[in-house]
Amino acid sequence: MCSRLADADGAVAQGEDEGEVAAVLAALRENADRQRLMVLIFDQFEEFFFIHRELGRRKAFFDFLHDALDVPYVKVLLSLREDYLHYLLEGDRLTNLEVVNNNLLDRNIRYTLGNFPPNDARDIIQSLTERGRFQPEPELVDRIVRDLAGDDGRVRPIEIQILGSQLQDRGITTLREYKALSQGEDLGPEAVLVAGFLDGAIADCGAENEDAALMALNFLIDENGARMPKSRLELANDLNIPEIGIDDNGLDLILKVLEGSGVIEKPGERYQITHDYLAERIGTPRSSRP
Repeated sequence: MCSRLADADGAVAQGEDEGEVAAVLAALRENADRQRLMVLIFDQFEEFFFIHRELGRRKAFFDFLHDALDVPYVKVLLSLREDYLHYLLEGDRLTNLEVVNNNLLDRNIRYTLGNFPPNDARDIIQSLTERGRFQPEPELVDRIVRDLAGDDGRVRPIEIQILGSQLQDRGITTLREYKALSQGEDLGPEAVLVAGFLDGAIADCGAENEDAALMALNFLIDENGARMPKSRLELANDLNIPEIGIDDNGLDLILKVLEGSGVIEKPGERYQITHDYLAERIGTPRSSRP
């Protein structure tokens, strides 16, 4: 049952094969007959709107949403950025969602998934490391949380993920080792680690492709520093690959490596940087490789 839902879930999000959508609904109804709660989660749902610009494709999804919410024991979570919330108004117009009073933006069903307060961030880091071989000292955890806390005093999950992996890869477990990262650098230790993550992904593309990889990342950012999805053809035209000395195979290698490293992703037909946080850091001076 769960595997059937998982296989068909992508088709629902993409507004594709009607047979797959029917299979999802059938599975939901079968599960409801057994009085089992099912939760459908559509993460990064804002991507749906800029991948599928055709009104018919969007309506197909919201029609599915209507049918799914009409099944007992079914809950649906749409996770999307706050600046894309207004797109949900389209769903109210395209189909009858009486189950939510035709108001997907109702405060009673809208919840904020914010960044972590410092204490929560500290607890998360400790819980993630206490069972593994990587054991940072408490003073290092405190310093990391303090360094990562933004203007609002909160820590973004992606920052914990990137810094944690970099610290583990480099075997840094003490505050003294962490502070030493910024010696001779114009960046703080946390910025050195993020730059190192990006630097490593670019280096994995091969020495002959590093400049092109960095250019490709910059072409995925608009003039305001925000993520800007582009197709492979658009990137090839932007890079003018014959002029910079790489061929189609070289571009494919770059995209494959950057996607595998988690720096970019490809939801649908376009590539994009995985997080706004990374887009903000692409222009940061690159660190010295260890």
